[in-house]
Amino acid sequence: MSRVLGLVKAGLRRVRSWSRACRGLVRRYYEPVGGLFTPDHLPARFSRRAGDFTVNLCGALDPCVRRARFRLNDGPWCPVRHALPRVPPPLVTAEFAHADLLAGDNRVEFELTTYRGRLRRQEFDFRYDPSAITLPAVLDWRDAELDSQDGRWERVEGDGVVRVRPVPGEERYDRILVVCGAFEGGREIALDLVFRGEKSPGRPFGFGVLPMWGGRPDSQDARPRRGWNFSLVWFYSHYDAVGSEFSFKDADDPPAWTAAYRSIDLARDTTYRLLVRCWPERDEDGGLRRHVQRMKWWPADQPEPEAWMTLTDDSGAPIPDREYGVALIAHQCQVEFGAVRVGPYERSGSRAGGSDRHG
Repeated sequence: MSRVLGLVKAGLRRVRSWSRACRGLVRRYYEPVGGLFTPDHLPARFSRRAGDFTVNLCGALDPCVRRARFRLNDGPWCPVRHALPRVPPPLVTAEFAHADLLAGDNRVEFELTTYRGRLRRQEFDFRYDPSAITLPAVLDWRDAELDSQDGRWERVEGDGVVRVRPVPGEERYDRILVVCGAFEGGREIALDLVFRGEKSPGRPFGFGVLPMWGGRPDSQDARPRRGWNFSLVWFYSHYDAVGSEFSFKDADDPPAWTAAYRSIDLARDTTYRLLVRCWPERDEDGGLRRHVQRMKWWPADQPEPEAWMTLTDDSGAPIPDREYGVALIAHQCQVEFGAVRVGPYERSGSRAGGSDRHG
């Protein structure tokens, strides 16, 4: 038996060696006729950005590419870099800060060098609209463009409803899709979602919404950016619970984190509804005291519960006082998101306990 196992292992090593050699030959001698960088999503228009919330161009490099770099509007060149687990090869996420974007037309140029030493260039155009976000707004995935911060997403239709999901087979680390651009103040987010399954049984997964998405704080030359700044409402399998979080991480610094969770029995192919309200509490001089986040999560075939789960960021992870976007998140799992409604939300009075005003 041990002899047979030894022969099998030796055979597998030989197959892996041949596979690596074949990939090397492909890289060296094969060059496609078309482009060497394929964008997954390129909206004609990107909405308002602020702080570390960037415009991202996500896609993949052809295997024949040895080196790649990009630049925005004839600015300085930036090397394409990969980083696990967020941007594994051959995936690319090119990030553009709001200060570098032009109102109106922008152009991204890629310069790609193949293993055969040939140089190719590709250009992509988009429009940036820095104007204030108009609320309330309903994002219907039937017509909306897909604005990805990370990962490949697609539309899927069933029972007359169009939803969005990570492309099957591409369920990776923190796939993030923008719902709307950055705006100040409180917000109310309502949506429904359907969990379809985890990518790898036994591996932690999660899915939900980022009611306050502030992007990835990092140094200007970091590629890809490493930090994060957000509020989060999601199901997380590590706790078998739905929960609410605030977290801030600058580059490679240790993250600040605060969270609250409530156990549920998650069911596949079941539609859940999610309602979130976030707002800043301010002192008498208008300074920020803290951010408050309340959420409800329930099966769509049941009545909306009366109780809210409430979390504040001053309990361990204060996030900056700035404009935030709204985004969806799927981590190592397959989930379908329905239309998303985003409206303004305000609590009258500077302290908790004031009355509600929302659109």
